[in-house]
Amino acid sequence: MCIRDRAEGKLVAPALADGEVQLRFDTIANGDTGILAALHAQPVWVHPELGALPAAELWAAAERQGCTAPLQQWLITRACADVAALDDQLLVAVDLPAGLVHADELPGEVAIALAGAGLAPPRLTLFVTEEVLQTSSAALTPALHAVHRTGVRLGLDDYGMGSTLWSQLARLPLEVVMVDVRNLSSGDNHDRTLELLGAIGRSARDFEVSTVAKEITSPQLLHELRVQGVVAVSGPVLPTGLTAAEVAALLRRPEGAVVAPLPTPA
Repeated sequence: MCIRDRAEGKLVAPALADGEVQLRFDTIANGDTGILAALHAQPVWVHPELGALPAAELWAAAERQGCTAPLQQWLITRACADVAALDDQLLVAVDLPAGLVHADELPGEVAIALAGAGLAPPRLTLFVTEEVLQTSSAALTPALHAVHRTGVRLGLDDYGMGSTLWSQLARLPLEVVMVDVRNLSSGDNHDRTLELLGAIGRSARDFEVSTVAKEITSPQLLHELRVQGVVAVSGPVLPTGLTAAEVAALLRRPEGAVVAPLPTPA
């Protein structure tokens, strides 16, 4: 069933006002320690009849109803506020959606969100994909440069699906690349995945760009990536889809919020 049918009769703007639009957080672990280092924030629509609708459906509904601008503002503001309230060191990543970014408003919205939350700019990373760069207006690149000059970090998501890292670095001062390991090999060929990810990591380090390996689905691959020295990891094998309260509970764990533990030796 399409979003037009599923969300019929309910508008995104009132949903924002009523608190039905919420954030869910995927955890990103430090590759060396396994400790929670960052949160990847995603908006969801907790629909009163349909349950939780994912970010893609929420953005689609917002586009159809002409309210992508307020959703963009809410997302950045809420992500900064929630993470600032959770911890004084956690980083937060926010995705900008393809074709829907309001570039002219972006620098001002980011500045207001950071100031309101008391969040240091380097703790926020705005992620774009190559699709975002291709489908957004020409104003997006200068807007991202303006945001970066304030200290906010920029990241490239789904790297490896299109042009080279070098061509993207020529456009933007990227500091993070997020690599979906499912795109690096077929099946469970972990050796091939590690080889390709290692090559990407070496290239990225030449430009002082950090690498996040995402969509890690098995403890074995998680262990191999950590042994290899990947900077950070995320995916279903780690805690995902958490509310802010659930992240807070995670941070209260006595083991220091280790979300990617190394296997216990046999």
